Amino acid sequence: MNCRICNCLMSPSVLIALSCGLVYVYSIAEQREADLWWSNITPLEKEISYRTEQGLYYSYYKELVNSPNLLEGLTFLLSDNKTEGPSRINIYWRMNILPEVFLAILYKVLPVGEAIDFYNFGLVLLQAFTPISMCLVTWQITESWTAAYLYAAVFVLNQYEVSRATFALPLRENFALPLWWIRQLSVTLFLKRSYHFSTPGSQKVKILVSLWTSTALFCMFWQFSPFALLLEAMAMTVLHQMSLITDAQCFTLSAIGLLALVCAFASQAGNIFPLASPCAAVLLTNLIWITTKRCYVARYRHSEKPNNEGVLENANPRCGGKCGIICVALCRTLFMALLYSVIMFAFPNEDATHIRLYVREKLNIFPKWNFHTALYLCNEAFRGMDVLDFINGSIAGFGWNVLFYFLGMTALLPWKKLKLCHALRRRLSRLFHIQKQMKDTMSEQQLNKKIKTERGMTICRTWCAAMNITFGVLAWNMLRMKYLWTPHLLFVLTYGVYIFIWSGTQLLLSFIDIVLNKFWKRTVSKTAAIQMKKSQGSSNTKPTGPANTEKMRFWRRLIVGIGLFALANASVFQAYKRLTGRLESLREFYDPDTVELMQWIKNNTDKNALFAGSMQLMAGVKLCSDRPIANHPHYENRRLRERTVQIYQIYGRQSEEQVHQLLTTLSINYIILEDSICFAPSDGCAERDLVDINNNQWPDLCLTNRSLILTGRIHKAYTLDKQTLDSLHKPPRKSARFCATLIELFTGRVPVYERERKIALSKYFKLVFNNPTFKVFKVNQF
Repeated sequence: MNCRICNCLMSPSVLIALSCGLVYVYSIAEQREADLWWSNITPLEKEISYRTEQGLYYSYYKELVNSPNLLEGLTFLLSDNKTEGPSRINIYWRMNILPEVFLAILYKVLPVGEAIDFYNFGLVLLQAFTPISMCLVTWQITESWTAAYLYAAVFVLNQYEVSRATFALPLRENFALPLWWIRQLSVTLFLKRSYHFSTPGSQKVKILVSLWTSTALFCMFWQFSPFALLLEAMAMTVLHQMSLITDAQCFTLSAIGLLALVCAFASQAGNIFPLASPCAAVLLTNLIWITTKRCYVARYRHSEKPNNEGVLENANPRCGGKCGIICVALCRTLFMALLYSVIMFAFPNEDATHIRLYVREKLNIFPKWNFHTALYLCNEAFRGMDVLDFINGSIAGFGWNVLFYFLGMTALLPWKKLKLCHALRRRLSRLFHIQKQMKDTMSEQQLNKKIKTERGMTICRTWCAAMNITFGVLAWNMLRMKYLWTPHLLFVLTYGVYIFIWSGTQLLLSFIDIVLNKFWKRTVSKTAAIQMKKSQGSSNTKPTGPANTEKMRFWRRLIVGIGLFALANASVFQAYKRLTGRLESLREFYDPDTVELMQWIKNNTDKNALFAGSMQLMAGVKLCSDRPIANHPHYENRRLRERTVQIYQIYGRQSEEQVHQLLTTLSINYIILEDSICFAPSDGCAERDLVDINNNQWPDLCLTNRSLILTGRIHKAYTLDKQTLDSLHKPPRKSARFCATLIELFTGRVPVYERERKIALSKYFKLVFNNPTFKVFKVNQF
């Protein structure tokens, strides 16, 4: 066993994968050092660099590390009153903070360096599993270490398109995606070896354990994991319906996915969100469908009436026609929809309503304008992208990326299932004497083994093609999700180059072989031919046999290996130039206004004072000052979304009395106003514009361009439905934006005669901190 492990670790592909992982980790760490001067800035500046939800999640790690003992910190998070003060919430139920718990336990056991540096190092080290896994997937499918080397080179060259780890490290996806790629490797090994009956049982168990562990951790680390699994499950269902994967494979993968969702349900203290997702319905449908099908098949096989076949067996795509395929697909889809309806009725989940509205808006299925959906749609990361421009413009490597991408996809798809393609392939094989030579040189046992191996490889290639199409469509609709697609894209590009070189080499060698055969026939004399026939038992043709076939294979592998190795070295050189160029551009963290704000809050406010403001800023306030906040960027809760809409009235056209009453109702002590939000240009997607539309008022943009109201297209990111459009009205002439009024009056941006207005406002609010970026107002309590 030890010898087998040593041989595996010392194989070229494994060494290349490990080297690629180390280079990727090094480049991420050095890039953060070059961008922020991480080793020189203060701990407060390091925390401020964790923007938006990054800071929110890190604050729980900080809470656990700074607690007197770990048990006390874990207990506090069961009833936390700092995240949505003054309410108490169970953080485990609301958020996926299992990575922070793991890292806090490790730091308590091994307190090496500062807590933030330990957290940063652990997360950077986790990123190594992405290139390691995908290099090994490339090796498993191409069975060529030079192809794995080419993938490693292209991965390092395009590392900034693979994940957001280089500029936004503590995101949930950066914890989850490395596990997702480990899962893809495990799925590849599982599908490839399913047809190998000689595979040891212990090895199968190891693959299944790896598959379940990676899937379960992926679900426990990321709140959007059920949607990634949903897309995979839908693709898997289609493949199973087309008989491209077996019942046993679909059943095993569905069972593991469902168990992973159960683990996520348990790790989140009973949050029903994973089990009430559409993914659970699809996976459960697969299990029920396959089990029912097997029961009916087994029942009618042992029936006394062999001609009386069961419904499911008769409608199997392999023994039924097109009508059978369509009927089975429709029945399966209807059963899936019915099951999901039952789950929604049994476990109503209002926290995910904004996601359903977002999907409706993206797919243009009876879209209805919603403030929360508009916040997503106005974010560039949630808009679509041009896939062809991305492949040609953003992905570096081979120059003709689109050509190699389509060539790789063509080679991955199972064209052998089509009769026309099968006949064409047989004709070409007969023309170039490829298949005949192979069959003639193999025994029946070797041929059966090769057929089983080829079946497993076909399933693996089909799976990779399905994943590429599925997540390519997702990236086309949502730019943020391109990180679920880019490693697949790089694999297809690598595979396309591999197929191009392999096919070109095969045609070249076949052409040379044909030419040499004809030359041999013309030059060999009749006497020599007769002697050769007597001695070797062949006619006046060039001798062929196992030796000749092996020689052809040797030359083909050699030429393909040299070509891939040369391309990989060129990509490595290009990646080295790009990486050194980026690392030579030295920058430093510089945000004095935010640093000043956080220091003032820590030194001049009560520890129990409740703050409110923009979601992005509040995460930093909680992390850096340890003060309670009223809202934050984790938007997966209906009550929090309603509270955010109320707090964002500080950027709407509201009177001071209305805003003060609203804030005191929420027990808020301080509000932080930002000039970048309050005085942002009105383009239809500014936060204050969305607040105006939600309040049934025209945004500032429509006051100068009324034609936008007539068309209903205030911004290209969203569409106003008729009901929302009809409810909009022009705001009263005397109405003013609350944040602008407050800032202008208290900072002296208005004439002197407005002092009476300032005195009236002082009854409700008091300016306590002011710098060029932030204004902090205390909410006076009556």
